[in-house]
Amino acid sequence: MSPGSAFLLFHINNDGSLQ
Repeated sequence: MSPGSAFLLFHINNDGSLQ
């Protein structure tokens, strides 16, 4: 997994809007 992907996934999980 690319660093950018992990960064996006972290924000998605942190926000919870897209999950």
